[in-house]
Amino acid sequence: PAGSAGLRRHRHHPRSAAGYFGGWVDTIVSRVLEAQMSLPLLMMLLLVVALFGPSIPVITFVIAIAQWPEVARLTRSMVLVEREKPYVSAARILGLHRIQILIQHIIPNVIKQATLVVLLLLAQAVLLESALSFLGAGPQRPFATWGRIISDGQAYITTSWWMVTLPGLVIVLMVVGVNLLGDGLRDRPRRKKKGA
Repeated sequence: PAGSAGLRRHRHHPRSAAGYFGGWVDTIVSRVLEAQMSLPLLMMLLLVVALFGPSIPVITFVIAIAQWPEVARLTRSMVLVEREKPYVSAARILGLHRIQILIQHIIPNVIKQATLVVLLLLAQAVLLESALSFLGAGPQRPFATWGRIISDGQAYITTSWWMVTLPGLVIVLMVVGVNLLGDGLRDRPRRKKKGA
């Protein structure tokens, strides 16, 4: 959607800043991540949906928050690598402020790699939404979801097995396809270097 690249860039700012500046910023963000990751994922999703209702915006927000630690940890590690590179030292010598270096140089280099991780997490998002719908906590009718189709089809599995099998197969193909696409995009720069 329009502006999604800008939203992704701003979402990486807190963790990019943590990795770049270190110190208390990094400590606070790390503790928040550790606290969130210590919670059972599915139970946390079910609790939030139970409190705020199984609407599409709520479920989208909850899944995004649940996946934030993965993106944040990777972004931090990439920023730690980038800040030691020669171009950062050159920017400091030229007198650029640390925030300028972070926003203008480090984040643009990191965001390309982080976007691949977001793509791979799309497969996990599909599984999470399907699990919520299967448990009855997903988007309600008239919206159709794969998880609810599988849940509704359980009663007819002995006579109409395709009601469960086909949605399950589509979920598998979707997850495998997204993972293969992400792997291909990740390996593309390496193949270009070998070809050169």
